[in-house]
Amino acid sequence: MMNSMTTGFRQPMARPAADGWHWIRDAFGLVGAKPGFWIGSFLLIFVLLMAVSLVPFIGQLVTMFVGPFLIAGFVHAARRQAHGDDPEFGDLMIGVRDHAGTLLAVALIYLAGTLIILLVVFGVVFATMGTDFVLGGGELDPEVVTKSWPMFLLAWLLAMALILPLLMAYWFAPALVVFDGLGAVDAMKSSFFGCLRNILPFLIYGLALIPIMLIAALPLLLGFLVVMPMLLASYFTAWRSVFGEH
Repeated sequence: MMNSMTTGFRQPMARPAADGWHWIRDAFGLVGAKPGFWIGSFLLIFVLLMAVSLVPFIGQLVTMFVGPFLIAGFVHAARRQAHGDDPEFGDLMIGVRDHAGTLLAVALIYLAGTLIILLVVFGVVFATMGTDFVLGGGELDPEVVTKSWPMFLLAWLLAMALILPLLMAYWFAPALVVFDGLGAVDAMKSSFFGCLRNILPFLIYGLALIPIMLIAALPLLLGFLVVMPMLLASYFTAWRSVFGEH
């Protein structure tokens, strides 16, 4: 059954820079308190997605649209645990069960934005060396590549400049759909401004993740069995910090 959606803007709070680390710390706390649920659920979903991805065409479609549903399920489970309840695997299905249309719209907007960005970036690259590539029968002249590196750098910077606002609009959107009942556009708008008002916490969050990822990769990547669930839980801890509980 679909929950009713509200319209409007969810006002974010500006948090101190240190909150970026607190999001990670609190997420590790949630995972550490219920490791069986978090690691087991992540492994099960990972295996299921790997299996689905092997199905021609349908598998690729599913993996393209699953992101918002995955985040929605884990933030819901994290919130239940934070409120003293035991999270269950069924909690991960809340996106499919109650918010399918809205989360699908979030996925479509995100994918459409990604496609537009790719077209713009490839357009810049092709405008620089497309003629030489075509006339060369598909072989790039090394001299052309050498002369065109400033344009490749420009294309990369352009891609970063365009993808960052899209990621900002996406980051909190699933949580805002589940917890605040916002529609897709309102959720992504509120998410964008939530990230914009918290650039410093997100900078600390990103910098702190670098050594965590490196350490997780050392023991045959086994550390990611804890780090990946922590990242999913951090969508909730960040939302709670920036938007607050009702």
